[in-house]
Amino acid sequence: MPGIGTTKDVDQGYKELRRRWMNTKNSRLVAIGIFGEAASAGKEGIGPNGETIIDEEITNVLVAAAHEFGTQDGRVPERSWLRAYVDENRGKIRALIRKLTEQVLEGKLSHDQALGLIGAKTVAQIQNRIRRGLQPPLAEATKAARRGPDKKHKGPRIFKPLIDTGQMINSITWEVRRRGQSEGG
Repeated sequence: MPGIGTTKDVDQGYKELRRRWMNTKNSRLVAIGIFGEAASAGKEGIGPNGETIIDEEITNVLVAAAHEFGTQDGRVPERSWLRAYVDENRGKIRALIRKLTEQVLEGKLSHDQALGLIGAKTVAQIQNRIRRGLQPPLAEATKAARRGPDKKHKGPRIFKPLIDTGQMINSITWEVRRRGQSEGG
């Protein structure tokens, strides 16, 4: 019969694209924050004889949470270093995720590589935001306490929130996790 032909289904990469997507979809995520040993590390300081002392009651995660949400007694005001970053940069974060998702689907990056790039870039941007200074500024009493003698510091003191010894800001990190996996799990 004239006009009747055959149809041939030619896969132009859809099956491979679908396989990659199904292998990564909802399986892994990047967590950003302070976890592991860094979270429970006590605040380092200098004792009266110049020795290093560690206050184990004031941990990195406690300092981070106190500034993120503020304290109930109001002594530490809210200075969101994580939530505010995400709120201010939601569009940029989405654009980065879109760009890296395209690269995963094209086979240029693995899903874990893309998540790692998101984590590393986000942590660097959060740390830079803290270094530029969070609001509200430090109280005069905090500045006065930082002016005191501390042999650990060389050079001028920094009077910005969350930056004194650098311990907390340097503990901000990222890790790729399985969805539903909690820290250390």
